[in-house]
Amino acid sequence: MALGPPSRPSSTTLTSPQTTARKAQLPLSSPHRKRNLNTMAIKPITGILRRRLVLDLTIGLGAGVAMANWFWYGFHMPRTNLRDAYYNKLEEKRVAEKTAE
Repeated sequence: MALGPPSRPSSTTLTSPQTTARKAQLPLSSPHRKRNLNTMAIKPITGILRRRLVLDLTIGLGAGVAMANWFWYGFHMPRTNLRDAYYNKLEEKRVAEKTAE
C-alpha cells in the first residue's frame, strides 16, 4: 500500500467533450507544443498596458526635459554668469593694482 494522498488521474487521461473540442482546435503544425487549456476568469488587459506605458514614458520624458531646462537656464546659467562676472572683476582689479605699481 502506498502512503500519502490518493493519486489523481492526469488531465491527459480525462476526456470530456470540452477538452476534446479544445484539443481539436490546436494547430496541426505544432504537435510538440502543449497549449494551456485553462480559461481565465478575467481577460488580460494588454492594449491598455501598452497605451499606458507610452503615456507614462511621454509624460516622464517631457517632464524631465522641462525640469532640466528650468534648472539649466533658470538656475545654473545665471549662477555661472554671476561667478564669471565676479572673477572677471577680481582679475581686472588685480591687473589695475599691478599696473599702478
